[in-house]
Amino acid sequence: MALFNIGNALANAEKYEEAIKKYNEFLEIEPKNDEAYCYIGECYLNIEDYAKSRHYYNLAINLNENNDTALFGIGLILWIEQNFELSINFIKKAIKLDEENSEYWLTLGKINKDFNQKSNAVAALRKAAQIEPENIEIWFTWADVYLKFEDKENTEKILRKAIEKSHNAILKYRLVDLLMEQKRQTEAYELLSFALMQDFEQVEFLFEMNPKLRKNKKLSK
Repeated sequence: MALFNIGNALANAEKYEEAIKKYNEFLEIEPKNDEAYCYIGECYLNIEDYAKSRHYYNLAINLNENNDTALFGIGLILWIEQNFELSINFIKKAIKLDEENSEYWLTLGKINKDFNQKSNAVAALRKAAQIEPENIEIWFTWADVYLKFEDKENTEKILRKAIEKSHNAILKYRLVDLLMEQKRQTEAYELLSFALMQDFEQVEFLFEMNPKLRKNKKLSK
């Protein structure tokens, strides 16, 4: 397993081509190890060689049809290729094998968002949030689903719910931006004061999200 572990360490260090070499050396010893094929697939996915990535994911699945990571990986490739229906199918297969994986549910929500399936996206993101309520990416994606469909009322509701569930000040700054956009300055400044007290350094996120706010004299103070 030494070669396998070295491959993992190299992959974690984002030295993907070196990691692939170590995994292949390991496969010379254990040619039927589906995890090694899967990890090679992940490495190729990270360097955007999707053809080779798909090939190795398929090799992993041929050895173990219940390799949820490989199924998920193929789902990601299909999403990148904008084959939304088939990508959703693969992500759902992965979820059946690991129902408590928040990343799978989050990705399913993102794909449904891109596929303009609002209710399916919301259902997937709700499940993701139940599993990992502290993950702000889940809440941001959920809010973005509502924004995409111009549902600002539910965008606000979900951001307020996110603030209750997670203690990350970025969520407050995100809601401040929404309130400012709706010309609800009094509420926005009140929430901003709480966000600044909680984490002043994160205010830069607000300006990155909405550069126009840098010109707001009250905010710049």
